Amino acid sequence: MRLVENLTQVLTVALLESLQVEEDFDVIILNSTSMDITSVVAEIMEMMDSGMSIYDNDDIRTFLETHKIANVTIHLERNFFMSKRVREITGVIRNVTHSLDEFSSESYYVLIVSDKFYHFLLEVGSALISIGNYSQLGDFLSGFGFLYGTATYPSKLILVGESSATYEEYGTKNFYLHAGDREKIGDERYYIMNRSQKLDDIPDTIGIPSNGVEWVVYPLFDEPIKLGGNATVVLYLNLSLIDTLFGVKINASLYDIDGSGKTSLISYNSTRLKPSLLSMGDKPFSIRIENIDHNIERNHSVVLALSLESIISSFIGEPQVLVDSFNYSSYLQLNFEHLDDIHIQLSKGSTAEQKILRSGVATYKFTVSNDGGEDTSVSIYVMPDETRSNKTDEWSIEINGDNTTFYTTTVPKEGNSILTIRIYPPEDVEYNDRLEFTVTADGGRRGYDDFDGIVIVSPDLREFGVRIVSPSDKEVKIGRSFNYTFKIQNTGNDIDDFVVSANSVHGWVESVTPSTLRLSPGEEETVYVTVHVPDGVEPYTEDTLTLTVRSQIKSEDYKSVSVITTAAPLSIADHIEEFFGSIAETVGLDEMLGGYAAWVLFAVFLAVMVLIIGIIVYISTRKYALLICLDRIKEVRPNESTKFSITVKNPTKQVLTYDILLDDKSIPDGWKISMGDKEVRLKPNEEKVIPVSVSATTDVDPEGWVEIKISVIPKEKPRPSRITLMAIAKDAFTKLRIANVFHWPKRFKGGEVVTTKLSVKNEGTVAAKNVTITIEVNGVEKNKVENVAIPPGGYADIKLPWIAYTGRNDIHISVKEG
Repeated sequence: MRLVENLTQVLTVALLESLQVEEDFDVIILNSTSMDITSVVAEIMEMMDSGMSIYDNDDIRTFLETHKIANVTIHLERNFFMSKRVREITGVIRNVTHSLDEFSSESYYVLIVSDKFYHFLLEVGSALISIGNYSQLGDFLSGFGFLYGTATYPSKLILVGESSATYEEYGTKNFYLHAGDREKIGDERYYIMNRSQKLDDIPDTIGIPSNGVEWVVYPLFDEPIKLGGNATVVLYLNLSLIDTLFGVKINASLYDIDGSGKTSLISYNSTRLKPSLLSMGDKPFSIRIENIDHNIERNHSVVLALSLESIISSFIGEPQVLVDSFNYSSYLQLNFEHLDDIHIQLSKGSTAEQKILRSGVATYKFTVSNDGGEDTSVSIYVMPDETRSNKTDEWSIEINGDNTTFYTTTVPKEGNSILTIRIYPPEDVEYNDRLEFTVTADGGRRGYDDFDGIVIVSPDLREFGVRIVSPSDKEVKIGRSFNYTFKIQNTGNDIDDFVVSANSVHGWVESVTPSTLRLSPGEEETVYVTVHVPDGVEPYTEDTLTLTVRSQIKSEDYKSVSVITTAAPLSIADHIEEFFGSIAETVGLDEMLGGYAAWVLFAVFLAVMVLIIGIIVYISTRKYALLICLDRIKEVRPNESTKFSITVKNPTKQVLTYDILLDDKSIPDGWKISMGDKEVRLKPNEEKVIPVSVSATTDVDPEGWVEIKISVIPKEKPRPSRITLMAIAKDAFTKLRIANVFHWPKRFKGGEVVTTKLSVKNEGTVAAKNVTITIEVNGVEKNKVENVAIPPGGYADIKLPWIAYTGRNDIHISVKEG
């Protein structure tokens, strides 16, 4: 029976009376056929804005009671706002709306007044809501608007949807077999079976032919669902007397069928009817198909096929199935279960319980698999266990690189996706703190799977290490203070808390800043230790300062370094301070400037001295001629020349006559320098270019160079300005080669004089100077010629007489330059 007749609108008011974690959540379904939805919603929201409870208004309370169709109260436990509770709240809302029967194409409204619930819905954006046609929350949220700005309820959520006529429930359901028109799926036509039972007095009959008869659950399933457990075919039959006497065997098969008509066998069974069990259709006949485990995909359905094994029936007529009556309605009973296609499994190499350091990270690698027949959007939730964890809200969780506890991934059909979750401890985490958590892979109707993990911050993994970079020993003036700077670095493998302390033999330590440190591995911090050398200490007294860095986690872990402070007598600067301090005190500056008076007075003194010296330097260094040459270094090949251009400028305000002088005393051999004007007269700011020509002869040294020093002296102001140029010999080299070697006589005896004649050729570009030609016989120098000069392209004929040895004479001739 329909619960609502002629329903055109339904108002669902979901009220969360406060934002406490534990509250009752009321869902009220109202028949709004005769009322103005907009005005009711506006009035309820106005009450919420004013901070009133909806139940404080008698008119509203009476109105709700009068028009209420259904009501359900959900108690929100403390962990409601975790993903595992999503199914409970959405399931109840769904069941309430479906309890209104199969109203189709009518609108309904859902008003939710709750800041916490609204933000919760946004956080779990793809959780399954399943109100009407909105199977995904993402689609569901796309059809509503929300308002902000009230004091008591900062946000409101209004959801608008359409009802759906098709709805698959879980549990055992009966599908009644019908006669009449058949539905075409693919190339075949099937009788229909559905949840509706006709209540006629006279049944219709459908014969079971030899090739069988088939019914299909229609319309096709618009959502995937699982068939599980046992199925029962309950048949009311009309049999012939012969079939009654001899019995008949009926086969029942269940098939999966898709929209194109393709079928696959799910399961089957058969039973032979015994005459004692039959009574002409008054009692039903049952066929039980056991242990079904099959998923019905979207746009698929279930086909029931009945066939007969009876030789006699083929001659005397077909058995008849009774359908479509109150007393004789044959049906198929199916058991629907939640799908279990989504699984989450820890990948190889990962462990459920992981121990990490305070600076560490726990890495979990998962494989999320989908056994279903379609790609599925799977929501991943990481939910800490607040009751069994420390600092739950401060742990940082990353899913596939995103800093979040909620993540969505698409897992392909009969495939899997890889998931990496990294968990970082809080900054103030302590050893033995832990985080126990659950990872849920939620595929909506496809099912979900959980994994429980534990992350423990373990001191067993800790390794202590600290490096102290200490300053050098220091002399500190008697009566003065000094700050030592120490660099402290954590060389251990984990975050460590250190206590820094310092003491000295004579107690000169004044302060340590900072005295505590928290350092990550590799992190470095600076510590300042102030020492003060008291007055009256004997000069050069030594005080050993010891700095100790100790771990707060384990006091046995520490490291110390030492520096020596030496009491030093006052320096010249100290005496300067005393001298100018007494003067400042005399003139009364110390009253205005305090301790800075002596140095202010000294600074004034220095400023005056600097000014005087500056004037003297300016006068002594003032230039009466500016010499400018943009290219002061040039290269010259032998037998070639180059030119320099020197600009002489008069920077003064008077006419000056300049003598231009070339220092030719230091010019090496082979270089020729010539210069243009030797005297010029220039007006103020006038300038003139003086050319300087440099030639290199073949007498220049290989890789030689010459400095050209030019002085410009005003006749009126005999203060010279100088400029130095440089010319470098390019491609200047010597290349000596021995040729035309001849010995006379050709045959000789030991003790005879042999004369060796040869030519030494210079194939270079400059003259070879100080050439020495040496002849050795059997490794002994016999003769040599020195100070030979050979021009480029020229040669020198050399004669070298020597006395021969008896026997073999090995001759070696060498040429050396310089």
